[in-house]
Amino acid sequence: MNFCENCGKPLRENSKFCENCGTKTLKDECSKYTSKTPAIKNKRYSIFAFLAIFILIFTSFKLFSSTDSSEGKIKKDEYMKIYNEAIRRTETANFIQAKVELEKLQNTKSFDGINIKKDIDMTVQLFGIQTFVSSKDLKEEDIIEELENKLNTFEKDYKNSNSKIKKASDTFTKESKTFLDLLKTYVQAEKFIDSKDISNAKKELEKLKEYKFTTPRFENMAESKVLNIESGIHIADSQNSKDNDRDVPKTSENSSINNSSNNNGRPSIQDQFNRLKSIIEADFKGTLAVNYSSWHRQGESSLRIELNKGNNTYYGEFSYSANGEWIYVEFSDLSGKNYNSYKA
Repeated sequence: MNFCENCGKPLRENSKFCENCGTKTLKDECSKYTSKTPAIKNKRYSIFAFLAIFILIFTSFKLFSSTDSSEGKIKKDEYMKIYNEAIRRTETANFIQAKVELEKLQNTKSFDGINIKKDIDMTVQLFGIQTFVSSKDLKEEDIIEELENKLNTFEKDYKNSNSKIKKASDTFTKESKTFLDLLKTYVQAEKFIDSKDISNAKKELEKLKEYKFTTPRFENMAESKVLNIESGIHIADSQNSKDNDRDVPKTSENSSINNSSNNNGRPSIQDQFNRLKSIIEADFKGTLAVNYSSWHRQGESSLRIELNKGNNTYYGEFSYSANGEWIYVEFSDLSGKNYNSYKA
């Protein structure tokens, strides 16, 4: 039984007031506070639930944004614009720049089934082929071996590829194969010249002239090879004529410049020319060619020469004395650029 705290009289069960003095019972006060407690707790639970939902939504948004930024930050139209630029660079055999363009896309979402990694690897191989095609530091025999290996590897790796980069490189790879065949013919012609087999050397020269290219880079290199063989044949023919005019038997002691050196111990004209040619090409970082339509003999023999450097062509004259003791190269377009075999 409960009692009133004010007057001490007994209280009825569940009574809210004392019947004697009218004072509110303690139970009523407790029930008032007790009834508020669940509301307070529910309110706290609601706040915690709201915060949890907010954190979950925020985290999900950040995760989605992060994924979107790594794979979709470039829209398709921008993606294809960059990819088409890489195709254009490949068509012009600018493989390093094509690779740079493709690398811009390697961490983005791919479109239209494009395999960027494979395309990048393709441009690396194409640049390797181009390096040997344009090499001036290796002998033709070494270039042939390396170029053939790289072309075969490229064909094997990408034979069934539908890549637009592969299609864009078709002209370059096709002309590289043609240039490989030209080099083989060139080497054979050089061997005939070295063995003084001028008749067969001329046959190989005609084969060289039959190779056709559509790009200026390959056209210029092919023309240079043709002119080099024409030079060798012309010099050998000229020397043979001199030997016949002298009617001097050829022995190891009295042979003229057809051998590695002349009677005075000087290198042959061919050796002198090749040495000067290497020096000039290294000096200018260009390609030296000879124009045989300008050939004449007046106590000494002269040929018009052309030096091709990029889009520029410089003209000059290549001369050597009748006795083969010296050769001289002078460029009329370049003041002070003269080369003498005595200085080579």
